[in-house]
Order: sequence, then structure tokens, then C-alpha cells
Amino acid sequence: MFLKNSETGVKTSEKCGHHYIRKGYYLGLNPEEYVCMYCGEQRRPEQWDDFERRRMPPAGMLNATEPR
Repeated sequence: MFLKNSETGVKTSEKCGHHYIRKGYYLGLNPEEYVCMYCGEQRRPEQWDDFERRRMPPAGMLNATEPR
């Protein structure tokens, strides 16, 4: 289910926490937007809360990072 944020006009998902986003350019999409790798939601960088943390790959053994 998607909700529309009245302040930004961006559709958001109730169920997805948007933990990992990637630049649309790498996915063949709009290069000015970032895409949630879990649900596919697209937004401009300034519309993502905690933008820098969400750009980091998910933690785990394959990424050689500590879990958050």
C-alpha cells in the first residue's frame, strides 16, 4: 500500500523501511533520482530522510560490514 506524503508529494510505502537506495542511473532509470532496492520507490536525494546512511550497502558477510 502506498501513501502520498502531503508535504513532499512523494508516494511512500507503509511496509518498506527503504534501508538501501541506489542511484537510478545504475539501474537504467532517471539519473537524478535514487531508488529503494527493496520496493522500487524513486525519489530525489533531498527527499530521502537520512540520505547518506541509506546509500550504504546492507550490512552482512558478503559486504564485509558490521550489522546495524
